[in-house]
Amino acid sequence: MAKYIFSFLVAAAFGTVSVSALDVETTAGSLSSQVTNPAGVTELKLSGVLNADDFKFIDESMTSLKSLDLGNVTIAATECNVPGMTNAYPANTIPANAFGGSKIESVVFPTSTFSLGDGAFAGSAIKSLTLPLSVANVGDGCFSGCTALESVTVANGTLGVGVFAGCSSLATVSFSLPNTAIPANTFSNCTALSTVSGSANITSIGSRAFADCTSLSSFSFGRSLRSIGEEAFICSGLTAVDLSNVTALKEIGAWAFARMPQLESLKMSSSSQLSEGMVFDCPVLKEFVISGQATEIPDYAFAKNTSLDNPGLLEGAIVRIGNHSMHGMSQVQDVSLPETLEEIGDGAMQNMTGLRSITVNSDARPAIGKDVWAGVEQAQVNLIVPKGQYSDYSTADQWCNFHVLDVSNSVDAVIGDQLDNLKGRFVGDELQVSISGVEIDEIAVYDPAGMLLVSGEPVAEFVSLDMAGFQTRVFIVNARLSDGRVASLKIAKR
Repeated sequence: MAKYIFSFLVAAAFGTVSVSALDVETTAGSLSSQVTNPAGVTELKLSGVLNADDFKFIDESMTSLKSLDLGNVTIAATECNVPGMTNAYPANTIPANAFGGSKIESVVFPTSTFSLGDGAFAGSAIKSLTLPLSVANVGDGCFSGCTALESVTVANGTLGVGVFAGCSSLATVSFSLPNTAIPANTFSNCTALSTVSGSANITSIGSRAFADCTSLSSFSFGRSLRSIGEEAFICSGLTAVDLSNVTALKEIGAWAFARMPQLESLKMSSSSQLSEGMVFDCPVLKEFVISGQATEIPDYAFAKNTSLDNPGLLEGAIVRIGNHSMHGMSQVQDVSLPETLEEIGDGAMQNMTGLRSITVNSDARPAIGKDVWAGVEQAQVNLIVPKGQYSDYSTADQWCNFHVLDVSNSVDAVIGDQLDNLKGRFVGDELQVSISGVEIDEIAVYDPAGMLLVSGEPVAEFVSLDMAGFQTRVFIVNARLSDGRVASLKIAKR
């Protein structure tokens, strides 16, 4: 009676072997003739030479295979029978889709140089993986959809597109070599991915490379990183992005850090520029630092960021504020439009419901798009314009809906009615208020929304107040004088 003895049955007369754990030395195209009952094989260790026919036999006939060891294998080219076509399956390459959807849980790759074809192990049951120094190229989607895959070590190889996309159990990834490029969709929808070691070795991150990696809360961006693609981290779980020392970074793609529900801080390097929708809909973002000099706030760049109250976005030589670029930034109270500004796009400041003042610094009125301030109670917002331009702004479409105030172009602009001898000015962050011939008994300083910022009883003709800690650029000063009169002034810090 034929039976397995510790998983082995050898039928020497016929040169065949039927086992559940099998170790075979083979020549190209001969594996099928050396194995009986291939459906019962669970562990396979091979040596010698394989070709595409052997890989097809393993995939189609060894339906119970869980462990595959190719460590001592070389791969021969397989010719195609179609006239005019040769070497349809190149040498030293595990063919495309060779083990797609298989039950294989572990694999040892050849120690000699080889490549992996597109989708070679896509949807397989592989649990952990090391891409060794011997792998030259990893094809598109090679391990995509491997839902049991939990850990990956990348020691070498040029990765294709979407290599690990949809590996929903993948938790840890390690890169051990410098100059690693992460192509598009490499880890997209890897929802369990929480640790990326060796990320400082990465030189480029492709579009949607880490999209929807909701468990990825931190990522170390190395100094050698040169580009970040479109939607690279969209909908991921990062809480902070620090690019301040990534001096080689030149390009950040559109929507790269959009819709990140836990992102609280993003710091840019001086070498990179803002991009369309860059941090769109990041509701808890409170810190955004630009080290360089931006010339444009791109479309949708900061839209729906309801926690960012002082982005510093408009500091520098901004020429254009893009369509919906600041839409919904409801915490921003004071906006200072730079001298260089030429255009404000459609809905750029729509639903900025916390807005209390806008200071215009340019000599020429910027062109504006449609519904720039839709949803803003403009009548409650001070529009502080340069001296002599009150008539222009008070009759211009959309601008005229603000409470327009005409001020001087001096460093310190005093707004509204006041006593002739009550004066105010800024020296740096120091607000100086003075009056001659009478003393100030009480003084109070408010922001445009009426919130008290500073108060005191100086009993002096000259009062100095430190306003460094306040973000507003417009201040309302109320002073009660020693002769019983009450005086007030509004002053804009430039």
